[in-house]
Amino acid sequence: MTSNFTKRWMGTGRGPPLSVRIRNSIRPPPPLKERMSKVSRRMDTQIKRMDKTLKKFQTRHKQLFNQVVESLMHRDMERANALANELSQMKNIIRLITYSKLALEQVSLRLKTITEVGNMVSTLAPALQVLQSVRYTLGNIIPDAEKELGEINDLLTDIISSAGQFSETSVDFEASSEEAQRILREAMVIAESRMKDSFPELPDELMDEESRSGVYR
Repeated sequence: MTSNFTKRWMGTGRGPPLSVRIRNSIRPPPPLKERMSKVSRRMDTQIKRMDKTLKKFQTRHKQLFNQVVESLMHRDMERANALANELSQMKNIIRLITYSKLALEQVSLRLKTITEVGNMVSTLAPALQVLQSVRYTLGNIIPDAEKELGEINDLLTDIISSAGQFSETSVDFEASSEEAQRILREAMVIAESRMKDSFPELPDELMDEESRSGVYR
């Protein structure tokens, strides 16, 4: 099986069953290695775009924070609370993007590992589930990212299908789900840690005011 998988990986050998070869005869798919490399490149590009978006939100967060402090200095509590509300929303967005970016970095790492070694189906299945979760998370925040991740998701699904057909390897959905959840939990823990390290808390004066007014939780 290892020898056959290597041939399929490199684009040589007999390939999938006859029915699949007939279906692909009109437009044969590229070798798995080439398709994996393409997905890996697109994933890395998406991570870089997310990083740029994250930096823009971080800059906006810093501006809002300074405006809150300035409003407090002028005893303008109404404006301070309004800005604090926006600041809270911005912080949540940054948290979700950071979490999503970290999760995608783990997926990208898995893709590069597969390019070097193998273990296609068992390694890609949880990565695919992580990708689907991140895509859902980013849907209302970065629509362009959601669209791109949807296309990457389709490419990975096709690769898993091709690899499974050829190697006769089935997906252990329970194990894949557990691994995907582990990756997502680790990404969230790291994201929360970075948020605490990188973003200062609001002044106590505003926090006391918020407790009384019920604004900005």
